[in-house]
Amino acid sequence: MRGEGAIVSTIDDMLRWTAHLRARDRFGAPASWAALTALPTFPDGTTGGYALGLMIEAYRGVRTVSHAGGVFGGTSQMLSVPDHGLDVVVLANGGPGANTVRLAEQVVDIILADHLTPQAPRIAAADHAALAGLWWSAETEMLYGLRDEDGALTLTFCGGLMGIPLLPLSGGRALARAGSIGDIAVALEGAAPDGELTIAFGGRAGAYRKVSKKTADPAAFAEAVVGRYHSDDGDCDAIITRSGEIGDRLKICFAEPYGRIEVDLTCLGESVAVTSSASGMHAAALSFSRDGATMSGFRLNSARTRGLAFGRI
Repeated sequence: MRGEGAIVSTIDDMLRWTAHLRARDRFGAPASWAALTALPTFPDGTTGGYALGLMIEAYRGVRTVSHAGGVFGGTSQMLSVPDHGLDVVVLANGGPGANTVRLAEQVVDIILADHLTPQAPRIAAADHAALAGLWWSAETEMLYGLRDEDGALTLTFCGGLMGIPLLPLSGGRALARAGSIGDIAVALEGAAPDGELTIAFGGRAGAYRKVSKKTADPAAFAEAVVGRYHSDDGDCDAIITRSGEIGDRLKICFAEPYGRIEVDLTCLGESVAVTSSASGMHAAALSFSRDGATMSGFRLNSARTRGLAFGRI
């Protein structure tokens, strides 16, 4: 990211924006503000927290308006608590451990301590330690993870490094309030690491099984996937290359008219792989289709993308 002086200037600019976000008295037509703050309704009847560019949710009983962001090398969070006149902007350089969303919440915890309801109960990760890891469904082609974060069980997307806390529900179920995309329910009771885990999202439940690079054959997978692919819907090429002493280390480069990114590609099974980078950005699950000795294409899923198809060219 930029130097110290530029960061301070950026924070000042963002705080001016959040002040106007509360007052709305300098620019922006009523129709624009309505679009920015109108919450979506999902097919299962639940309401999301992500409007047109702003997330509007409740945190410990207070209404918040926020939006996080991230690039390679940096993350950020903008959070406003309109009813209490509190604005928080956090910018962080460096590693994936810089959870700017949680840092902003901790500021709210301190400043508005007398106005907050108790923290929602968390599920102890130690109670479900055997389920920790990555879970993939051949039906939904989505990859979730169960992870221990500071002792609490969280749900991650596509191998991402930061999860959403799971809240206890009745019947041995748990709920992840993924406000930008809707609620996700996980059936923890009765699940076993060598069996199936039921996860429901958007009114659709799927059976997930545990996957791991430890049980995969990366060399054979690399032999089948190397090549160039194209997505008409994404107007994007994907180029998979290999390196390493036995040719089992994979990279995938996504290139489209406005730029390109290159990330690691890790095999998790015969037909599934996950992208990853040191920053934790651009996590996605790739489900491949085979045509003889090679893969004919794949479908990409991420936290907010489902079924983006790429075909070999």
